[in-house]
Order: sequence, then structure tokens, then C-alpha cells
Amino acid sequence: MASEGVENEAQLAWLRSEGVANMRGYVFSKPMRGDEFREQLEGSDPPWLDVVPA
Repeated sequence: MASEGVENEAQLAWLRSEGVANMRGYVFSKPMRGDEFREQLEGSDPPWLDVVPA
């Protein structure tokens, strides 16, 4: 199961409790240009590592 449009921590927590593993939305990152995304991927400390489920 997947979900898009996850906008806050409450939604994220509920989706995780329901076993949803694939999500996207503002809670992870605001939309960005391709060059900004490339910089994020090449960076040594990607911001999304803090929100990846254990």
C-alpha cells in the first residue's frame, strides 16, 4: 500500500500504524527543482534519513 499527500506527523503516525510503507508528501519535503534534489542526494546528510521508519 502507498499514500501520497502526507502533510503532518499525525498522518504519518497513523499511516505507519496501518502498515503503509510507501509515502510521499510535505511531511518529508516541499517540492523542489531538479538541481536542488540532486544536491540533496549528493549531500552527506540527507534530511529524509530522520523520517525513514526503523
